[in-house]
Amino acid sequence: SNYSGATTLMGGLTVLRDQGRLSGTSGVTVNRAVLRWDDTGIQSLGNRLSNGSNVAAPITLNGGAISYLARQGTNGSITLGNLTLGSSASYVVAGSGGTTTSSGTATINFDSLTRAAGATVTFGGLSNGSSVGTPGANPFFYFNTAPSLNNGIVGGWALVRGTDGNTASDNLEFATYDPAVGIRGLTAGNVVSPT
Repeated sequence: SNYSGATTLMGGLTVLRDQGRLSGTSGVTVNRAVLRWDDTGIQSLGNRLSNGSNVAAPITLNGGAISYLARQGTNGSITLGNLTLGSSASYVVAGSGGTTTSSGTATINFDSLTRAAGATVTFGGLSNGSSVGTPGANPFFYFNTAPSLNNGIVGGWALVRGTDGNTASDNLEFATYDPAVGIRGLTAGNVVSPT
């Protein structure tokens, strides 16, 4: 659809697949709903969400989720605008369309991260049959303006779901930001004592 103006999703699942695009939206607000960018169909597109000038649209999550599913066997990457956490617990997830983690990578690039008081976010990988993936190893979440860290973490409101290198099981860790791999879980060796 090439309508202009804001897009608000209110519940349910909205999938942008094949030639599915919101090519003129000024921004997308996801209220207790899921927006999925799916490149596993007939056609993969690099500009499914733009503001009409091929500039990536900003995303606001209010207890919602955005997910990106990359084409199997490729190093899929998409670019979105600013990510705003408006309210409640939200999710940002990505994965490849393969059945193993070696079937490709998935990367989401955001401009920046802002948060309203009380909002939380969990970054994670989509299940691909053998693993849910681990942010910072695959999938990857980058910000052009890196989030500020306090005592080594993005904030007590930002988590990563995946394995942390200390255990083989899927768990939650506080999120940190590493310019080389983007958002990743805080491992025991990275814990910083408060001053």
